[in-house]
Amino acid sequence: MLLGSILLALASEPIVTIRSPEELKLKRGGSSETSIEISVRDGFHVQANPAANQFLIPLTISVESNEALKVGRPRYPPPTRYRLEGTEEDLLVYGGVIKVPFTIQSSGSTPPHLHELQGKLKYQACDDRSCRPPATAPFELKVRVLPRRAGK
Repeated sequence: MLLGSILLALASEPIVTIRSPEELKLKRGGSSETSIEISVRDGFHVQANPAANQFLIPLTISVESNEALKVGRPRYPPPTRYRLEGTEEDLLVYGGVIKVPFTIQSSGSTPPHLHELQGKLKYQACDDRSCRPPATAPFELKVRVLPRRAGK
């Protein structure tokens, strides 16, 4: 019975978790770099961006810009090569903990207060035998716009 409980606990544990900054502070009219941290559970990997071939689902991050804040393109890290047993081609994957940086820019007219941007992480998690269906995980990015100092 203990083995069944352990397997059930592992099955309910997420394969991919996302951590965004608690709160990014940004001066009105300024820009700042931030990143999303993605953790892939041991024994799994996700397809890199870009993926090794067009049939694989790459990891993608999207954060919705709005009239006050413009979100730059994510800069995906270099992948690791991974070959499944019995195949002849390497896959390009991410595993462990990866950080994906991007820039956020505030317009000069952005009101100073807390803005909440909605983001999505799309990925396909695989182990050494099979791949799970593609998944999407939402996240939120909080950006506090601060007023510019007088005279600047």
